[in-house]
Amino acid sequence: MRTFVSGLLVVVLALTLGLGVYAQDTAAQEGDITCDADLMLNLYVANRFFGFNQFQTRLGERGVDPSLMVDVNRFNRGQFGTLFQGFEAMQGTGATGEQAGQETPQPEGAVTSRFGVFDLNDEQANRIVDILAMDEATFQTEFRNRVPQAEGADPAADLVPGAMAGEAPECAQLRSALHRFWSALAIEDFSTGMTMGLNQGQLSGTGEAGDTSGEGSGG
Repeated sequence: MRTFVSGLLVVVLALTLGLGVYAQDTAAQEGDITCDADLMLNLYVANRFFGFNQFQTRLGERGVDPSLMVDVNRFNRGQFGTLFQGFEAMQGTGATGEQAGQETPQPEGAVTSRFGVFDLNDEQANRIVDILAMDEATFQTEFRNRVPQAEGADPAADLVPGAMAGEAPECAQLRSALHRFWSALAIEDFSTGMTMGLNQGQLSGTGEAGDTSGEGSGG
């Protein structure tokens, strides 16, 4: 876990330091809905590292209830606009770990797609989309069935997504969508033994890029 967190921070730092090449006038790309800064940063992390925008596209292809989806282009990205632009430029050029041959091994014949730093096969991605498309009651039941509490534990109270006083309803919808997204990833991750297609080599720098486990270092 420590290796994963450290690797993720390195990726974030490297991306941030390289953003200068993507610097542009963000005014033309900002939407008309302004939310709090934490929510926009939450959206960036969800897009960049976990493929939130890709799952939103797949939900749209399913023809699900529009209230379960958000149009991320409608939001003013503020000071994080350059971050989004850098990420979107990387997506446009296909600059992912796949080019370096760092794909996570999958069962023979499986078709995989990159979602942020995860390599998911169609079955895994479809399970997450299925969860995202559930109505609230079914979603809560699914969560309890797949992430059971310890035997004898007191019933857990349901926590609900936060809200900011006076914020636009679209901000509350985005916050709710992100809450559902993180929960769906947690459910799938828990169900797969917490090995949800994570590209360990890309994050930890193992393989040809170098071993960070410390086994080969002196001292």
